[in-house]
Amino acid sequence: MREIGPGTLIAGRYAVSHRIQQHPRWERWAAYDTSVGREVVALTVVGGTPAAAAAVDAARRAAGVADPRLVRVLDVIPGPVFAIIEEPLIGARTLTKTLSLGGLPGDEARRITGEAAMALDAAAARGLRHVVLTPRNVLLLPDGAVRVRGVAVEAALLGLEDTPAAVASRLDARSLVGVGYAALTGRWPLAGADSGLPRAPVVGGAVVAPDELAADVCPDLDRLARDTLIDGAGPITAAEVRAALRPCPSGPTIDLTGDRRGPSILGSSGIDAPANSVGAQGVSVFPGGVGPYAGAAVPDPAGAPAGSVASAGSDAGAGAGLAGAGLAGAGLAAAPAAPTAPTAAAGSTSTAAASV
Repeated sequence: MREIGPGTLIAGRYAVSHRIQQHPRWERWAAYDTSVGREVVALTVVGGTPAAAAAVDAARRAAGVADPRLVRVLDVIPGPVFAIIEEPLIGARTLTKTLSLGGLPGDEARRITGEAAMALDAAAARGLRHVVLTPRNVLLLPDGAVRVRGVAVEAALLGLEDTPAAVASRLDARSLVGVGYAALTGRWPLAGADSGLPRAPVVGGAVVAPDELAADVCPDLDRLARDTLIDGAGPITAAEVRAALRPCPSGPTIDLTGDRRGPSILGSSGIDAPANSVGAQGVSVFPGGVGPYAGAAVPDPAGAPAGSVASAGSDAGAGAGLAGAGLAGAGLAAAPAAPTAPTAAAGSTSTAAASV
């Protein structure tokens, strides 16, 4: 994005440091709020497009949702290049990154999924849905706290803001079950979505149940996965997912910062890229397609040309694949067997954002 670069001062207040994420439709930059003296994240988009206008509206509505599990929108700056200012989550990393060490024990998978469900339930109470949730949007802080980012905004940026409420609600419920499945197994069960994890194996046209992949499985999560991903039933709202997982542990049940690889029947596969260098805020840029639907067959740019930042592993082609992945029926079909994504090259350091 030519209009933004290191040293740019957004709205006379937010001093841009360096880019931490690039997508054909948006970029994220580490920045510094000179008014209050703190690190922030600036999500920038070229203005004057329907997606930009929708994202501004979505960001303003998301800013009004007061739930500690949602990444806060601090400011919205309209203009030729508009910016959404997000809170920084120092030392946070995505669930995708955490699962590079393998699936989590059942109680911890239950806790993380339950917390994410509470976040989306709070957003739904204000009429907002995520629509494109994957483990990349679920962030874990060093103390184990769970945050969800991108509610309403990412869908708007991908042209999905008009998804009917009932369809969006069903998509969020299925994606939450998918997050729980991934947390247990280290694999992603939904088609069309690039979570950064290996795809779940498919047998007889359906994904394999979690308890056939991992040894320490939460029975309630396993039941949800079977009902939703195999039998085509299951919850249709985030609130129903939340209710099915009550009670959840009140805090982390394991040390998420160390090598806490859990027992697995099949063993765990590495995700699409190894951890890269970590910046002053404990944040890694994680190449390999940082979007929920990267690489899907969609009416989205096919990706950046070879040698560009996007082709090196940021968000090229991310997101709009949902439109071709069964949105009309509110179903994300079970993922076909697919090879594990190739390992990406080491990336650059970044600050003031969760590792992606």
